[in-house]
Formats: sequence, structure tokens, C-alpha cells
Amino acid sequence: MSHTISSPSDVRLALAAGRFPTWLRNYRQTLGLTQDQLAAAINAKGGNVINGSVICHWETGSRRPNGMNLIAMCIAMEVSIVDAQQVLMAEHEEPLTSDNQPG
Repeated sequence: MSHTISSPSDVRLALAAGRFPTWLRNYRQTLGLTQDQLAAAINAKGGNVINGSVICHWETGSRRPNGMNLIAMCIAMEVSIVDAQQVLMAEHEEPLTSDNQPG
């Protein structure tokens, strides 16, 4: 997967400016990845085996990635885990169900 990565400060600003589902969709599209491609990248980086429909759930806000998938997603997208966690835990975000299912 080849793409141009924003600077860490750009990623932090994007995370701070929006909620996780919106940020994830926008950043995935900026990287030129489909939901299935991101899922495959997460699988390759040690996450639970997932598919594009799980990414869709994350992007609509109906589910959140579990810890293992969040770490693998950050590695795959070259994003700081701290930055991703901050947007997941943003005060203005409603509580969501954690994605504890393997697929």
C-alpha cells in the first residue's frame, strides 16, 4: 500500500476536529483505500480477522474497534494510537458498542 502520509500534526488536528467515524472515513479515503483494503491491512498487521463490513460499522458509528483492531488500524494507517484513542474518547461523542466480535 503506497500513500502520502500527512504530518503527525495534521493527523492530530483532523482527529481533534471531528469524531472517530467521520475521521476514519475521511482519512481512509484520503489514503485511497476501500473499506475492504483497510480491513485486509488491519488483518495483516495483527488485528482480529475482519472484513469491509466491520469498517463500515466503524464509519457509521454503530461499533468501535476493539483494542487489538485499533492498534492494527493505527499501524496500517501510520497514525499514532494516542491520537486515535483521544478522538474515540472525546467528551462530545456518545457511548458506542465496542467491537468485540472477531468478524
